[in-house]
Amino acid sequence: MIIGIGNARSGTTTLSETLSIANNADIRHEGEVYPWLHLEKAGFEGKLPDLTGTFPLKWATQSSKQIKGDINYYLSPFITTFYKLDPSTKFILLLRNPANIIRSHVNLGFPLELIKNLKHPTHILWESNRWVPFGDEIPDRFTRICLYWKYTNQKIYQQLKTIPQSSYRTIKLEELDKYLPELWSWCNLQGNLDRAIQEAKIIHNTRSIAIQQEFPTYEYWTDNQKAIYREIVIQSGVYYY
Repeated sequence: MIIGIGNARSGTTTLSETLSIANNADIRHEGEVYPWLHLEKAGFEGKLPDLTGTFPLKWATQSSKQIKGDINYYLSPFITTFYKLDPSTKFILLLRNPANIIRSHVNLGFPLELIKNLKHPTHILWESNRWVPFGDEIPDRFTRICLYWKYTNQKIYQQLKTIPQSSYRTIKLEELDKYLPELWSWCNLQGNLDRAIQEAKIIHNTRSIAIQQEFPTYEYWTDNQKAIYREIVIQSGVYYY
């Protein structure tokens, strides 16, 4: 089994679609997303859910392909748990420039009918689980996303220390095409490597477009936003980019 982990907006769709080009692979993107929504919340609340009945995934047991995988940032809090269930699991940690992750996350759009009745319109429904560690005292969405980036990476790197280094690879989205030959070999993928390398140069995004004014690139952030970013992200101790 291949499990892709990382922050939201780090390129998980691109990675899953690229790896699935292999002849012998069925690599999904959030293959069974709704169970993971509940697991992510449990992970943020410090609980240790029993995944015995969840892993392997239902769709994976029905797939005819030899290699199965789920590239899914909701799984990031459960690296250690998945390793204990199946030590042969291969983990791929996907990194992306954090400033671009945060920009993409701020830009993430949702239909207005989903948010118009919320007490805090910027607290998107499916994001609410992520704010559990921070309480309600941080109303600014930009700051919350920076904190979510930090918190998720802290959980990831704490858990990676508990499994063998041979069980995971760290790759950068911006250089995905360069990592593919190694991933093809490490994951025992077969065929279509050249086509996958070309596909990896395309950033896939299946989410809806921004419903607000587009959030700018880093150079156009306010001084306050840059200061928040430096304090929370760059000085986090888990800024490995």
